[in-house]
Amino acid sequence: MNRLREMSRKYPVKVLNYLVGTHGYRLLLAAPDPATLSSPIAYLNGTTVREYCTRKGWEGSVWKGKFNVTLIQTQAQALRCSLDMDFAMLREQPEDLFHPLLWKHSGHLELTEVRKRYRLISRKALRRWFMDVPWIDFREWYIQASNGKWNAHEYAEEDWWENALIVGERAACEKVATSIPESFRSLCAYPPLTSAPTLENAFSWSVISAPSYKRTYILSSKP
Repeated sequence: MNRLREMSRKYPVKVLNYLVGTHGYRLLLAAPDPATLSSPIAYLNGTTVREYCTRKGWEGSVWKGKFNVTLIQTQAQALRCSLDMDFAMLREQPEDLFHPLLWKHSGHLELTEVRKRYRLISRKALRRWFMDVPWIDFREWYIQASNGKWNAHEYAEEDWWENALIVGERAACEKVATSIPESFRSLCAYPPLTSAPTLENAFSWSVISAPSYKRTYILSSKP
């Protein structure tokens, strides 16, 4: 958590949501352009692994492979991604956890204002990337959406977030798809969340591509 706070101060990225789980972490970051994500995430990975190895007296690699990045369109799609992240620990440990509020290493506590001190999430950034409303209105919306998702049992894992090159509205995803050879990608559509207010009609579209092609495309992308 300390390294994540340092990352947000050191690099031009804003934390919109996060979850530190038992098998890794997930971040929802706002950045000037996709290529600028490489350095802050490499910094977070590097410092965390180095400190862990020192503490355990280990040598060599702890995490294998490269980090995974998915581009996400702002507003409705970013909100849907954030809500999906909040329930990740419930899917991993259904017998021990029954609501995101019980997992303290996540941004859910900040977005619902259960945690008021030592925040990592930029509230100013929320208005630009999530919803352009006053903080108190956003907080009430997020609490309602989270409870609605829970009450409707609408928290099954949507694994396409991880596999997608980009998630967004139809027009944005079709534009990206047309710039990629057809043999390298597939264009998919997913029904909206019925439990989240104002998102009931927001379909999510995604472009799925091979991991190697995806990484090259993202690092060369422009705003």
